[in-house]
This record gives sequence, structure tokens and C-alpha cells, in this order.
Amino acid sequence: MPDNVEKMDGELLARYIAGNVNDRERSQVADWLEASPEHIRRYRSLRRLHDLMVWHVPPESQSRSLPSRSHKLLFFRAAAVVLLLCLPAIWLFQQRRPASQVDLHTVQVPAGQHIELQLADGTKVWLNARSVLAFPDHFDGHERRVKLNGEGFFDVVSDPERPFVVETGSYDVQALGTEFDVMAYGPDSLFQTFLVSGKVEVIGKDRQSRITLSPHEQVYVQNGQLLKTPLQDHNQLSWREGLLIFENEAFSRMILRLERYFDVTIEVKNKQLLERHYTGKFRISDGLEHILKVLSLNGTFRYRAEDNTKRILIY
Repeated sequence: MPDNVEKMDGELLARYIAGNVNDRERSQVADWLEASPEHIRRYRSLRRLHDLMVWHVPPESQSRSLPSRSHKLLFFRAAAVVLLLCLPAIWLFQQRRPASQVDLHTVQVPAGQHIELQLADGTKVWLNARSVLAFPDHFDGHERRVKLNGEGFFDVVSDPERPFVVETGSYDVQALGTEFDVMAYGPDSLFQTFLVSGKVEVIGKDRQSRITLSPHEQVYVQNGQLLKTPLQDHNQLSWREGLLIFENEAFSRMILRLERYFDVTIEVKNKQLLERHYTGKFRISDGLEHILKVLSLNGTFRYRAEDNTKRILIY
């Protein structure tokens, strides 16, 4: 098979999707698509990303001159708005790589948002607020590896020959075909995985510490050690539906979740509040102020947002 049919330059494929190719290049892409079903899957994955993408210029910058294209911010608009990181040498949503390597994408979800996307192998991914996912435009080699900082739910397409690996700062989560959630904000501060169906293995960076999960089990870090327990809170996936659900939840844990979802710092002056428990169901799109207003209706606390900061005082 000719090299130009077997291989496809990522920039050319992106320009083809955007409609910016000449007749020769259009014919080259058409030959490549006809050569393999895998090529068609790769094209469809990139096409979905392109169709979701819109340009966005923050209001405060509209009066200033626009930055160069290599430094613009690209936004997805799907179930929510997703920020696609653009660095130098990136054309649209792709990172240019040598022809022998795959093109990488990086998606970042803003505070208070969540999105759904599909990878080249058909695996579906839901990303929670303030999450970053790096993934290739297609998978080569003996495994399917992505990198996550934040929280994501993965519905993995089965491929016994190529395990699916979610790499985080501290642990890898490996699966074949399964549904599971990974929470890993930052390299060490927070890690948790729970399994809905199938089987996953959580592997430490030293490759020595390993824990296998069965459905409805979870593993989390406590005092530097991985602990496995039955899944207690079945509302942990409510964020996929745009909901925050608290069921008799300690205020201290609620504060951590609200800070993570909305990218704020919440300082509780009255420390006795941290031991109180609350129950409530909220739409994330209603915003943090609405949530705090409803929770404070019983008169147990008041709150104040400091001007021009991301800091909230509760007293």
C-alpha cells in the first residue's frame, strides 16, 4: 500500500475537515479513508471535535487587538463549554507531531461545566469541572493510553489485545472493556476510582502496588495508602447529569466539592459548621451563589463573596 495511503498527516486531515484543501489533497484524503475502517473511525472522531468547536473571545479582550492564532483559546460547545488548550505549533485543535507519531489533543473543562466526547476507538468519556484530558487522535501500539488531571467517567470499548489506561499523577487505572470513574485532581492530593461494570486494576507508579476492583467497589488514598471499600455514595455520578446531590453530607466535604466545581476558595469562620450535615439537590448550572443561598435558608450560616476575588467567607 502506498505510504500516502497508509499514513495521514494530521494537519492535512484537519484542513480537509475544515474545507481548506485543494483537489489533489482532497483526493489524497479520500484514498486514505477508503483504505481502512480504522481511518474512517479516526476521521469521524476528529470531525466530531471540529463540529463542536467554536471561536470565543472573552468580552474583556474584545476592545484589544486579537492575539496570534497560535495563542488563541478554542472552545467546544456541547453539553457545556469546553476549553481546548492551544499552544505554539498547534493548528486548530491538533498538536503537530512528526509523521511517525500520533497527534495529541488536550481538552480542559471550565469550572461549573461538564462535557462528553468520544475517542477514536469508540470509547466514550465524560469530563467533570476543572478537568484536563490529553488523548491521541488514534491509538497505536499495545495499549490505549490517555492522561487525566481531574475527574472523568469512561465507558471503554472492549479490546482484549490493547488495554485502556488512564494515567494520573499518582496512579494508572487499566481496563479492557468496562465503565468506571476516576478522580485525580493534582498529583498527590486526591485520588479515587470506582467501578460500575467490568474490571479495572489500579497500579502505582512503582508498578508494585496493585488493586483490582469488581463492580460497585471503590479505591481511594488515605494516609498515602490505597484502600478498597464497597461503593457507598451512588450519587457520585450525578455530575454527568449536571447535578450536585448531597445526602446527609458533612459540610466540610461539601465545601471541598464546591471549591473544586466552581474554582473558588471557601473559608469557614465558624468551625462548628464543618461538622453539620446537609441534604440537597442542585443544578450545577444554577451557580454557587444559588446553592449557598438555599443551604443558608435555615439560618445556620451566612456568607459573603469578597469583591474581585474568588474567595467566599462563611460565618
